[in-house]
Amino acid sequence: MAALRSESDGIDKQRDVIKLDPNFHDAELIIGMYDYIVSTLPLPIRMLASIGGVHGSKKRGIQTLERVAKEGQWARDDARVLLIAIYKKEKRFPEALALSRELHEKYPRNYLCSLETADSLASQAATERQASKAREAAAMESEGVSTFETMLHERSAPDAVPRALDLIHVRYGEALLLMGQAERAAREFLAATSEDLRSSSLTLKIPGANGASLFGMSLIKLLRLNLDCLEASSSHDFLTRITASTRQVYLRFVK
Repeated sequence: MAALRSESDGIDKQRDVIKLDPNFHDAELIIGMYDYIVSTLPLPIRMLASIGGVHGSKKRGIQTLERVAKEGQWARDDARVLLIAIYKKEKRFPEALALSRELHEKYPRNYLCSLETADSLASQAATERQASKAREAAAMESEGVSTFETMLHERSAPDAVPRALDLIHVRYGEALLLMGQAERAAREFLAATSEDLRSSSLTLKIPGANGASLFGMSLIKLLRLNLDCLEASSSHDFLTRITASTRQVYLRFVK
């Protein structure tokens, strides 16, 4: 609660700035995020917060960030990055894809923009497939795979940053799982563990991972794949390969 009150004071200062200059939409960036985050808090916390005068609105927060993305001066791209994450959380994948494409065109050398584009393509393809739109889904999956492969090729140079490469492998694996390609996904997770070991980045922290390393995330996904394969009665050859590979990675991790 103290944190919410402190943040509320900061929001009031941003609103004071807007009163001085209503056209300075950059000041709305924090306001929009605050509205959205408060609205997504667990119900008991929202109820307590409302007693203290703290309120949020998911719809208003998104609309505010969209206004910053369109009319902001300095924070326009910051708003787009935040909106991509929000759109994906809200399963608004076409909008996330459109924004990621815009950022990729503006920053073609930033692999994170390409990563978001490929991820959005995979997520939207899964949605299209559920709606029985196989042709549209196949086209998106093909573009997503091509984008991931291009990133891997560009980041495989000797002078490339290893941590970028293992992140791409993990996200590629997650996308392949969405496409129903478990064996290819397993290879990407295994590749991520190899990259993590070579780069000694076992403590690499990433957003939303609760402090886990990419290595740990990949290992967990491999173990889950083992269980999924057992439940789905996958082919004996594939199950044998993925089980042996996971055991090998695990033993290297615990030594």
